[in-house]
Amino acid sequence: MYCLDSTFIMDYLNKKINLTDQLRTILSSKLYITPFSLFELYYGIYKLKTKNPNFNFERREKEILSFTNKFQLINYTKAAAIKSAEILNRLETSGKIIEIVDIMIASTAIVHQCTTILTRNEDHFKRIKELHTQSYELI
Repeated sequence: MYCLDSTFIMDYLNKKINLTDQLRTILSSKLYITPFSLFELYYGIYKLKTKNPNFNFERREKEILSFTNKFQLINYTKAAAIKSAEILNRLETSGKIIEIVDIMIASTAIVHQCTTILTRNEDHFKRIKELHTQSYELI
């Protein structure tokens, strides 16, 4: 099962992805997203709105909602919170810390048996032993 990272969603919406046959096959399967990816997407467009008064927030929000509504949202649960703490401790101990939001995306995916993250940010997610990553080519 695949979970979409926010990097993939933004690259897809910005038409930066080379849609290979392998990626088309992945996109035709059942895909998942986490609330943290939605958070990152919205944070990004709020920042753009603040920096650029001409930024069309409503259009971008509609694009995000239209795209993300196609996928199942998996929730951050008590089990995911506990898994986040375990992963954070393990990464701190090994000196390989990553952003907390990436840890929360990863732990949410793991507890929902979604063990492959579709992301351009492979370096961070590869540090989490329970996950696989699938990258993609940019145009």
